[in-house]
Amino acid sequence: MTDNIWASWIVWLFWIECAIFGLGSTAGPFLPPVARALGLDENRAKNWAMRLALALAFFGGLMTVGASGWYLATFAGRGEDCNCKIATTIWSGIDIVGISTFPRFALTLYVDALSALFGLLIGFFTACVAWYSFSWLDRNPRRHSVAGAFGLFAFSTLLVVLVNNGFWLLLVLELMSLSFGYLVLYRGQQGGMQEESKTAIRTYLIVSHVSTICLAIAILIIGNNPRSPSLDFELFRQYRDSLPPLSRDVAFVFALIGLGMRAGMTPFHFWVPVAHPQSPTTTHAFSLGVAIKVAIYLMIRFFFEFLSPISWWWGALLLVLAGLTAVLNVFYALLSRDLKRALAYHSVENIGIILVGLGLALLFGSERFGGDVTVRSVAGVALIASLFHVINHAIFKGLLYLGTGCIENRTHTVIMDELGGLIRRYPWTSVMFLVGAIAIAGFPPFNGFISEWLTLQSFFAGIDVYRARDLTPVLMLVLPVTLIMLGLAFALTALAFVKIAGETLLGLPRNPKIVAGFKPGDAPVSMRFVLFVLAALCLVLGLFPSLLIPWLAAAVNGIGYDTRALRADLFDLTIAIQKSSGESIYLTSLAMLPIGMLVVGPVATILAAFVWRRFRPARSSPVWVGGEPYQPQTMQYTGSALSALVWETFQKHAAARRFEEPLPTVFALAEGRYVMEQINRGYNAGIAMVLRASTWVGEHLQNGDIRMYLLYIFGAFITVLLVLAVAR
Repeated sequence: MTDNIWASWIVWLFWIECAIFGLGSTAGPFLPPVARALGLDENRAKNWAMRLALALAFFGGLMTVGASGWYLATFAGRGEDCNCKIATTIWSGIDIVGISTFPRFALTLYVDALSALFGLLIGFFTACVAWYSFSWLDRNPRRHSVAGAFGLFAFSTLLVVLVNNGFWLLLVLELMSLSFGYLVLYRGQQGGMQEESKTAIRTYLIVSHVSTICLAIAILIIGNNPRSPSLDFELFRQYRDSLPPLSRDVAFVFALIGLGMRAGMTPFHFWVPVAHPQSPTTTHAFSLGVAIKVAIYLMIRFFFEFLSPISWWWGALLLVLAGLTAVLNVFYALLSRDLKRALAYHSVENIGIILVGLGLALLFGSERFGGDVTVRSVAGVALIASLFHVINHAIFKGLLYLGTGCIENRTHTVIMDELGGLIRRYPWTSVMFLVGAIAIAGFPPFNGFISEWLTLQSFFAGIDVYRARDLTPVLMLVLPVTLIMLGLAFALTALAFVKIAGETLLGLPRNPKIVAGFKPGDAPVSMRFVLFVLAALCLVLGLFPSLLIPWLAAAVNGIGYDTRALRADLFDLTIAIQKSSGESIYLTSLAMLPIGMLVVGPVATILAAFVWRRFRPARSSPVWVGGEPYQPQTMQYTGSALSALVWETFQKHAAARRFEEPLPTVFALAEGRYVMEQINRGYNAGIAMVLRASTWVGEHLQNGDIRMYLLYIFGAFITVLLVLAVAR
C-alpha cells in the first residue's frame, strides 16, 4: 500500500472516528433531558444514553487498535530506511484576503511508528474501559454523563498524538483538560465531600492551564525560527538546526515545565493525588494509565525532534527530576491509607522511572559527545526502555485501577483500614489484583521486570561507555545519585505493595459494620474478563518481550536513534554496545526460558493450592488469643505498622507516632510534620502570597472606580506607542 493510499485511509478513519466519538459524547449528556422534555422515562433514557456512548467508545477504540496495529505490523519491520511517516491535511485553513502572512492554522495529522504506538495504547484502553464500564456504571445516577465525558476525553487524547500543528495541539489539549475536568467533579456530584471536590477541580484546572501556557511559550519560541516562522510541526522538524542555541534552551525549559506539570513530575506532583481520586474509578485506568503519558509522548517529540541538537545539561536536569519524582512519590504512596490515592502516587512514581529513560537518552544523545555511534546506541536502548515502561505501566496500572474499581463496586469503600480478607470473599478479583501488584513491584515473570531491567542496563552501559572519557563533575555526581534513587524507588515500591496487598486482601475484615454492607459474590463477569485480559498481557510481555520490542525499535528509529544494540528473540534479551571497529564495550543478556520455567511452575502450584483450599470442606475452630476476646480490627498488623520503619525516619518528632496523611490539601495552608513535605509547604506559602496580593489588588487597584480604569487604558496605550517607537 502506498503512502498516498495510507493518507486517504487516515482521512477517512479520522472522519469516521469523529462521527463515532462525537455521537457518543453528545448522546450521553443530551438524551436524558430530551426524553424528560418529551415526557418519556428518564431512567430508561439514561440507560440507553450510557449504553450508546460506551458502545460507540468501544467500537471507536477497536477501530483505533486495528488501524494502529495494521500500521505497525506493516511498517515496523522495514528498518530505519523505510519512509513510513505520513502527514495528511484534513482541513487547509482559512485564507485572509490581502494578508499573506496570516497563519492558516491548517489541521494536519502526522502518523509514524511513535504516534501509532501511542494510538494503539489509547485505543486498547478506550475499548477496555468502555467494556468494563457497562457493569460498573450500571444503576449509577450519573452513568450517562460519565459515559459521554469519557468518550470525549478518549478522543481528545487520541488527537493529541495525531495533530501536526502547534495551534491544534493546544486546542485539543484544552479539550482534553476540560473533558477530564468534568469527570473530576464526579465525587462531589455523587454526594462526596464538597470542599475536596472544589479543591480538586480548582487545582486541576489551574495546573492544566499553566501547563498549556508554558507549552504555548515553547511552541512560539520554536515557531519563531528565523528561516521559517510557522506553527507547523513539519517545519519544526525541517529547520530545527537553524534555531539559535539560546532559543533552544529556553524552549526546552518551558516545554519541560509545561509537560512536566501534565505528567506529575516533581515538584509538580501534588495535583495528581488531589484531582484523580475525585474522578470515577472506572476511568482511572485511562486517565492515569494512558492519558497522563501524553506528556511523555510530547516530550519525545519536542526534545528529540523539534529541539535537536541536544544540550548535555538537559539530560542531567531531567535525570535529577526523574529520580526525585520516583523516590518522593513512592514515599507518599507508602504512607497513604486511601487505595486510589496510593495508586495515584505510584502512577507518578512510574512517570519518574519513564523519565529516567528519557533523561539517559538526552544525555547520551547530546552534542557534547559529538554524535558518537557507540554513545547513541546507548541512547537508543534507554529510549526503548522508557517506551517499554510506558506500555508496561499502562497495563499493570490499568489492571490495578480496574481491580480497585471491582473492590469499590463490591465494598463501597477504598479505605485500606476498612478492608481486609477480600481474597476469601472475592478470589478472582483479588488474584488479578495480586498479579498487578507483583508486576508493578518489578518481579519476574511479569512485564514490569523487563522494562526496569532495561532501564538499569542503560545506566550500566552508559557508565561503562564513558568510564574512559573525561566526565564533568556534574555528570559524575548525577549518574550514581540517580541510580541510587532509582534503586531505592524499586525497593520501596515492593514494600508498598506488600502493605497494600496484605492490608486489603489478606487477614480478616477490620470493621464488621462496614463488612455488613459488602455485596455477596465476585465482580460481574464482564469486569473480570477485562482484568483477566490485562493480567494475561502482564505475563505475556514479561515472558516474551520480543513480541513488542520490534515496534518500540521502529518508534525509536523514526526519531533517528540506532537500536541495533538491543536484540530480542523468544529465548534471550541481549544488549551489545560495540565500537565502530566491532569491539564490545558492554555485553549482557537475559535468558527468558529459565525465568519462565523457574517462576511459572511455582505460580501454578500456588494457584492450584489456592483452588484446592477454596473448594475443600471448610473446618472452623475458635481462635485462641490468650484468653482475650478476638478482635480482628485490632489484633493484626496494619499497613502503618509495616511502613513505620520508613516514615518514622522522616518524621520530625519520632515520639509522635500517630500517622497522618502526608499531602495537605493544596489550598489548605496546612503545616506538615514530615521533612519531605517541604515542597508542599512551599506551594502553600506561595498560594498564601498570591491570595494576599489579590486582596491588595482588589482593595487598591480594582476598586470599581471608572476613573482608575480609564487611567489604566491610557497608560497601556502610551506603553504600546513607546514600544512600537523603539522597535521601529
